[in-house]
Amino acid sequence: MTDFRSPFPDNEYCGTVDSFQGDEADVVVVSLVRNNHHSTPTKALGFLQDNRRTNVLLSRAKWMMIVVGSLDFYQKVVEFAQVQPDKDVGFLGQFLKSLETARLDGDAVVIDLKKKAGKSK
Repeated sequence: MTDFRSPFPDNEYCGTVDSFQGDEADVVVVSLVRNNHHSTPTKALGFLQDNRRTNVLLSRAKWMMIVVGSLDFYQKVVEFAQVQPDKDVGFLGQFLKSLETARLDGDAVVIDLKKKAGKSK
């Protein structure tokens, strides 16, 4: 990995959103695999409910960001929040709209692993 420089002082390539404040990287891989259907939307979102932390998360990649998560789950959280006026889901609704716009413009790709798994059988 000599072509990539770690954004962290200890030359690690993995960190939290909070540890990444003020830094950027060429490629950022983000895991949002918090698919907790037994919880309320706000509890299920965890730190994603905080707009400041979500802004840090979504603004650290120079060239490419790979987001791993359950798109269906996050769409359902936004839908639920729209009918619950006291439920704030932060930037999530805006992020999903931006993702769809980028997908339609050819600037983002959404890969449905359930469909991929079904095709390989």
